Amino acid sequence: MEIIRLIRYHPFAKIILLATAFIGVIIITVGVFEIANTASLVAQCRPAEGVVAGNDYRALPEGGASYCPIVRVHIPGGEEFRFTDPVGTYPEEYHPGDKVAVLYNPSDPANSRIDSWVRLWLGQTVVTVVGVLVIAAGIAATVMVARMG
Repeated sequence: MEIIRLIRYHPFAKIILLATAFIGVIIITVGVFEIANTASLVAQCRPAEGVVAGNDYRALPEGGASYCPIVRVHIPGGEEFRFTDPVGTYPEEYHPGDKVAVLYNPSDPANSRIDSWVRLWLGQTVVTVVGVLVIAAGIAATVMVARMG
């Protein structure tokens, strides 16, 4: 309870706490929003198997490049379609002929994805964790400032 009193009466500590909490909540909100979008996509998809047909080379505006795998999928009924997974890597993670698990979106085949935890969930998980760390760092800094004076 002593630390709460110190924070309450220390103007700089309150600013640190409010600023980091505000920034952290925004970051967490973005991460959770992206997690919800991915969960919605996964719920609409059906499992399938695909074969990497090649890679789409994409130059990045900040320099460098990435390779997005182009996947050929056979779906029940004999139909075939291709999609380009939006997650690119450098160097290319998949090579032509590689078999991959796919989440096939029947209502929007172009919005299908390679079924990999890293490709589907890593980015938004990192964003959410960064938001939590920002808030934790803000609390720690606030406590330190309040104790110092």
